[in-house]
Amino acid sequence: MYTGEISALLASVIWATGATFFTLAVTNIGPYRLNFIRLNLAFIFLLVLLLSTKGSVFPVNATFDNILWLSTSGILGLVLGDLCYFGALKYLGVRITMLFFTLAPPAAALSEWIILKDIISRGAFLGMVIVIAGIVIVITGKNENSDKKSYSFKGISLAILASLLQGIGLTISKFGIGGLDAVESTYLRMMSASFSFSLFYLIFRKNLPEYINKKGRIVYLYSFFGAFFGPFLGVILSMNAIRYTHSGIAQTLLSLTPVTIIPFSIFVFGDRITLRSVLGTITALTGVTVLIWLK
Repeated sequence: MYTGEISALLASVIWATGATFFTLAVTNIGPYRLNFIRLNLAFIFLLVLLLSTKGSVFPVNATFDNILWLSTSGILGLVLGDLCYFGALKYLGVRITMLFFTLAPPAAALSEWIILKDIISRGAFLGMVIVIAGIVIVITGKNENSDKKSYSFKGISLAILASLLQGIGLTISKFGIGGLDAVESTYLRMMSASFSFSLFYLIFRKNLPEYINKKGRIVYLYSFFGAFFGPFLGVILSMNAIRYTHSGIAQTLLSLTPVTIIPFSIFVFGDRITLRSVLGTITALTGVTVLIWLK
């Protein structure tokens, strides 16, 4: 009964794990190279999994509609959405960028209403609002980096666009899944994302910022585990989530990563527990309870 919601909650925890590894790697190899590595590693993981479970290197039951919509979703969410996200980070910093990402759940709910004619219940909407409020409390309590970011129109536009692409991309995935399972649908999304971003990276890499890798091979081990937990396991679970529940509900629970990453921030990066983070976490968990029980 709660397969979709449980999958989304697990995905938010697993994405927090992947984000921790990516944070350890990104300062040494940069976001673009990291994105190139993570998408291609995730695609290889999925290829091996599909080959071992289905005995094929491509979903044999995939229709043209499956391929079209899931590929479109992969490009929108995993490529264009991430590029806008990286651009927003440059102008706004992590805290303000993540604040704008609270627009993703309403975008998912609205797009599912428009595309699939599926309206979210009042109880679920109330739960979404409470969860988003909890996330906002947590995010606004984080200190920005010492380098002051300019809250430019360009940065705000990129952050809004990234959040909308994430929400709409998730709904398009739900529209395109059809009779495919979570692994097959994730494979099609990742295949298009890996190919399109690799093409972009190989063409424009000479114009991208250079980063000096000061930690050696351990950075690539971080990237490996980040890709395994993030775009591999995390995306599979997110696809399973939208298969069994409303896109708005799934995106709301998937957006809990700023909350689920708090333990990693404490034990890995040495951050302190603040009253605001505790209050935000309690608020978000209350919203999750309301969302699940009143959906």
